[in-house]
Amino acid sequence: MVAMRKLPFLNGIRAFEAAARASSFAKAADELHVTPAAVSRMVQLLEARLGFALFERKANRLMLTPAGSVYQAGLTQLFDQLANLTAQVAAVAGNGVLTIGVGPTFATRWLIPRLADEPMSRLIEEPFVASLLDPLLERHRRSIDILRERSDYKQGTIYFDITDHDLEGYNKFIPYYLYPDAIYSVGLSSSSFRVKVAVGSNPWTHEKNMVNLAKVCERYGGGGHARVGAISFPPDRGDEARKAAADIVRELRASRGG
Repeated sequence: MVAMRKLPFLNGIRAFEAAARASSFAKAADELHVTPAAVSRMVQLLEARLGFALFERKANRLMLTPAGSVYQAGLTQLFDQLANLTAQVAAVAGNGVLTIGVGPTFATRWLIPRLADEPMSRLIEEPFVASLLDPLLERHRRSIDILRERSDYKQGTIYFDITDHDLEGYNKFIPYYLYPDAIYSVGLSSSSFRVKVAVGSNPWTHEKNMVNLAKVCERYGGGGHARVGAISFPPDRGDEARKAAADIVRELRASRGG
């Protein structure tokens, strides 16, 4: 008999992680397409079920408790791993389906009715869509240029350090677009609250006997899936993150016989 996982209030976890990452209930509400009051309520319910506080609520400030800080660091890493894994699986499936992430109100009141009568190429010409699309495409093109400049590809593994750029949310498939024959990638990126080592594998590779990336990352306090993993370090431990990344690159390249 498989033991059931004892998971806490999942909606509360999502609300807490977003609020902790943004240091704001309002910003978390924008991300989750709910009201700030709803985010606050979900976090309160989560705290009640956990039995300890995650935030210190002060005038005009939202501060993490020590427990909240530990919880947020782990949850953000888990959500990143889940997003990466989902993208990898979708790429492997290759079913030609375009997935669009939008809020429920926007989807039901604007997008779905128009998709019934108009092609997507027409909808992206709408002024409010076009005004957002160009900056996104520009950021994507800039990401490609930076990764092309920074990438070091040897023995099946790509390595790059972009910690001096605001690109933590870069498209994880860019390295394999630049180097289609690559098997693995190891990338360093940074944000205000962490330095991240992302370790991934090419979803289109035909390589056999792949290295288990989750086990590799676990040795440095991270984790993930056999095909994708990550390690998060505090912002002031960038040198430690670079050393871990360099060690992992050496290991992956050595696995290819060199």
